[in-house]
Amino acid sequence: MLHIILLILKIIGIILLCILGIVLLVIITVLFVPVRYKIDFSIYEYGSIKCRVSWLLHIISVNVGYGKQKKGEMGLYKNIKLFGINLLGIRKKSHDKKNDDTTEKHDKISIYDSKNDIVDEKNTYENKNTENSYNLETASDDEIVKNPVTADIKEYDETDSYDGDEESIRDFTDTEPEYDEETKRKKDNIFKKISSKIRKILFKIKSVCGKIKKMSAKARSVKEFVELDETKEAVRFIKGQLGILIEHVRPRIVRGHIKFGTGDPAYTAELLGIYYLISKGRYKKMYMEPDFDNAVLDGEVHIKGRIVVFSLVVMAIKIYKNENLKTTISNGKNLKEEL
Repeated sequence: MLHIILLILKIIGIILLCILGIVLLVIITVLFVPVRYKIDFSIYEYGSIKCRVSWLLHIISVNVGYGKQKKGEMGLYKNIKLFGINLLGIRKKSHDKKNDDTTEKHDKISIYDSKNDIVDEKNTYENKNTENSYNLETASDDEIVKNPVTADIKEYDETDSYDGDEESIRDFTDTEPEYDEETKRKKDNIFKKISSKIRKILFKIKSVCGKIKKMSAKARSVKEFVELDETKEAVRFIKGQLGILIEHVRPRIVRGHIKFGTGDPAYTAELLGIYYLISKGRYKKMYMEPDFDNAVLDGEVHIKGRIVVFSLVVMAIKIYKNENLKTTISNGKNLKEEL
């Protein structure tokens, strides 16, 4: 009995060890197997670009690009492959089948509806004919023949005149406007308008002064936040991590040939200097041909690189554990509440 129990425990332990080994293998594979990327673009008669990201011996790959399609037209294309099977193609085929089924159903329904409409039109046409024949048989002669209608038109008598009251007209002409009261009212309105405008101007000046004071206080608090030692150390730390990230992500292989020119020799020389400043002479298979006389851009470039997830995880842990960055974030939240 004890032997059987030990055998069962042994089998369970072996299964657990196998599961643990598989999990560890998956974690190590995800962390240490690099994600590779490849970018190819050309700038000749038709511009085209191809981007490919693959992982674990191309078991998973993503392709995105823009260029000539099979029909000869320019367009965007994309696919996601797992073990060489295009997942987007499978989705597209299933979607097309659903669309075909729905179109067939709609066609059948439309044909049935059109037949019903034709039958209804025939029935309505026959009913109208029967009604018209019945009305013509039952109508009398007086209803068919209509008498003309005459209207009386009244003429306007131009000799009509206005019989008004002469005394009211004299009273209206004899009355004189009261200029004194009207001028007083106008003066009062002018003074009121001037005083209200002066009050508005004073209120605006006060509000502007208050805003300036608030802005100066905000600027003072922001300056204090920037001048803190923790903030300076956090900024220095972030700059260092960004440099490490760019160095890790940068392409390992760059080869190709580009002929470029802006039409301005000075500007072309500046662009060439910027390229050599960024590349630092790493990419010796990349040939830059400047044209100082003409505005031109031709060539092709092939770029390859890789990204290791483990390096990104280490960088994220360093950023998370940095105390200066934590204090800077908390100070920034407090500053935001004050502002």
